[in-house]
Amino acid sequence: MSGEDTFQTPATGQDNSPTLGDDLTSILDSGKSVVQRATQRLTASTREINQPARQLDFAEPPIDDIQEEQEPEPQQDITMADNNSTDGTATVAAATGANATILDVNDMFKVSNPKSKTEISGLTASVKRADRNTSVKDKQKIKSKCTQAIEHPFDVPLHYVSSLPGKSEETGAIEGTDMTYAFIATSLKTLTFKDRCTEYDIINVLLIPKLKNATATTPADRWDFSEHVHFLDHHGTVSMETCKLWVNDCVLWDNSTFEAEDMDWLLTFAKNSCSTSLRQKVDEKFNKLANEHRGGVTYLKLLYEVMIFVNDSVIVNLQQWIKKFGEKGLMMFPGESVQRLCLAAIAVCTRLSEANRLSEDAVEDILKGLCRCSHVQFVK
Repeated sequence: MSGEDTFQTPATGQDNSPTLGDDLTSILDSGKSVVQRATQRLTASTREINQPARQLDFAEPPIDDIQEEQEPEPQQDITMADNNSTDGTATVAAATGANATILDVNDMFKVSNPKSKTEISGLTASVKRADRNTSVKDKQKIKSKCTQAIEHPFDVPLHYVSSLPGKSEETGAIEGTDMTYAFIATSLKTLTFKDRCTEYDIINVLLIPKLKNATATTPADRWDFSEHVHFLDHHGTVSMETCKLWVNDCVLWDNSTFEAEDMDWLLTFAKNSCSTSLRQKVDEKFNKLANEHRGGVTYLKLLYEVMIFVNDSVIVNLQQWIKKFGEKGLMMFPGESVQRLCLAAIAVCTRLSEANRLSEDAVEDILKGLCRCSHVQFVK
């Protein structure tokens, strides 16, 4: 043989030497295998990373899970005939699922003797009085939640604090718009305060019965329980002397511990829901009361006297506000909001009514104002 390398073919005479096409195919096959292995590893890593994230609801589910979720469920043909039902109960059961509890009218309602309408008000309380009969620690937790300050505390109106805003340039008198705003804000905060009292079932001490004999020796002879006034709605009609007598009887004559406890919780709730400046003004008068007269109702009475001080000047301005609304109408309010009008009108008219200064023309002025708006159909 010569020194040169030679390539000998098999005896068959066929040339089996590798070609360029074979080399490319081999390379592509190897690359494809590498890509597949890398994809598998990446998918496994993604699942491991996404698993805790999916538990927090901010990761996309894997593609396999999406495909499984998108598979349509076989529909069930729901007919009266298929379920052999004449009253539709089986149809409802099939439509709501096998585990649904379906009740008929006899299961849901009594045949006779419904609850008294007086019991309905107690159904709104999430924490009933009876729920407080627990350990001292648990009761303290309930009290802490009940007496937590409302989101926007009561405050001294701005025109009572500063001489700059709300002053008329000609006369220097407080303008009615600022007073109205203060009354509206107080009304909104009172609604929030009232909801909390209802939620924790301390509303009973705010329902003050009619005083029939202030000099009577017992609460039974002193109060007429056939008539009640909700103090938060009509605080202007209840005198301070009536509030003192009511607190005295709730604290000293309570048939259970609840009346005195409600009065104490109401006091704490009222104090927590005041701004620092308002609390200083109220505490100055409240601390001068006798111990048996210190309760939530008397504190709230003093609080409203500071926030809503109605004198002749205030009454005139509130009356002028009603006249002004009759002339300008809903355009006085952003977006011609009827809801804001209702809040303002109720706040103003309630204060005037409590002072027996609500004009007979007030209804006509309010109706005129409602007709002055850009909404043609509303005017009609």
